[in-house]
Amino acid sequence: MGSGGQVGLRRFGARVNIGAKLALMAALFALLAGFGYWCVLDGRHRLHDAAVIAARGRTVPGTIVATRRDRGPQSNTRWVRVRYTTPAGTYEYWQAGGEHVGDVVRVHYVPGRPATATIRSDAYSRAGDIGEIVIGAGIMLVPLVLIVAAAADRDNRNAVRRFAAALRRSAWLAARPTSSSAAPRRAPGPRHPGQGADGGAAARST
Repeated sequence: MGSGGQVGLRRFGARVNIGAKLALMAALFALLAGFGYWCVLDGRHRLHDAAVIAARGRTVPGTIVATRRDRGPQSNTRWVRVRYTTPAGTYEYWQAGGEHVGDVVRVHYVPGRPATATIRSDAYSRAGDIGEIVIGAGIMLVPLVLIVAAAADRDNRNAVRRFAAALRRSAWLAARPTSSSAAPRRAPGPRHPGQGADGGAAARST
């Protein structure tokens, strides 16, 4: 294979490498944006439930009947199982908390919607929901920030290259000898009688 074929293969490999990196970055950005969007939607949904509970919710006593803990490299959340009774029946659900089995808690819920039940106060729930929305929005902005940072870094590198090239050119021009800096030629002095143009004695005619 000639040198031209080798150069073509190297260029093809470089393009494939760049394409694979771009595809991986696009997949990562899509994953981050999707997770951030889910956090925003979940936070808005919970915030809506908190507003509904505050507007027309009921409060009944409940009891912690079980606890468990998620153990893993990414989670160490403690959960409590809450049992509460309403005129429509008895319900149980899991919720993150630090209570212990047998503790009596206050359960806030919307009649006819047992999924809205919570043992947290309205202020606590709203603060957590707003925090989830803010975190989700921040995660969604991460890809945009990375793209802007990469573009700014590329512009900075180009500016540094242009500045370095200008400095090298300035140094080259400063070191380059000019006609004015060359050694000046001596002007011919006055000629004396009997002296030739080359400074020697003029030849006498016989």
